[in-house]
Amino acid sequence: MSDDTMFPVFREFGLRIDDMFGGHAKLNRRSGVTGKQGIDLHYGDIFQSLILGNVILPSAVLVRRDAFHGVNGFRPEFRNAEDTEFFLRLAKEFTFLYIDEPLITYRRGSESLLATSMLKTIINGIRSVEINCRDDSESYERFRATIDKSLARKYAKLGYFYLTELDTRNAFSAARNALRYRKGDPTAWKVMLASLLPRFILAGARSLKTRRKSKRVSARRAETSDDSRRATARDR
Repeated sequence: MSDDTMFPVFREFGLRIDDMFGGHAKLNRRSGVTGKQGIDLHYGDIFQSLILGNVILPSAVLVRRDAFHGVNGFRPEFRNAEDTEFFLRLAKEFTFLYIDEPLITYRRGSESLLATSMLKTIINGIRSVEINCRDDSESYERFRATIDKSLARKYAKLGYFYLTELDTRNAFSAARNALRYRKGDPTAWKVMLASLLPRFILAGARSLKTRRKSKRVSARRAETSDDSRRATARDR
């Protein structure tokens, strides 16, 4: 999180909310603007929402120490998606508080850098739901439809990733796993059918997509450069 910038009021709001809602075991926030009064607080059980996917930015969260240790913190075997797995376990035990206000700025790395760990991130996202939801009989009984939907989506995403790497065998296997959980998942069917295509067709499609993406990036950079030159000219 060293690339993220936290606003000075983050701690101030954290302390204020802790005083007001001391009975909640953990605090999730993106919080407020200096001097702003009457900020709305939202709190409750978000476990079912997190089953479908992590929506929490770790650098915008405050967690009580006793709650952190109560769920045994981060699991060392999750080197990617460790926050996804941790928040899922946390949400099974505690409610969250949320403030719908900006508190941090978040800088994202280059897409090529992110892609290097994408496979492990997707796989660990699947493992998070399987371990904490599917394999927990109480959770699976309560949220089976949501859990099956989540795993179908995640396996379909894994299959698509394998397709982009021209790994048709693993793509087919991932799509088949997705359909085990949700027989009508459209993405899984698309991945499965695409995995049956000859590799040269998939390679051509990947090359075309890469060229189109490169053109879009170049166009955005040119637009940004033009905006910068216009701003410089106005300042002069």
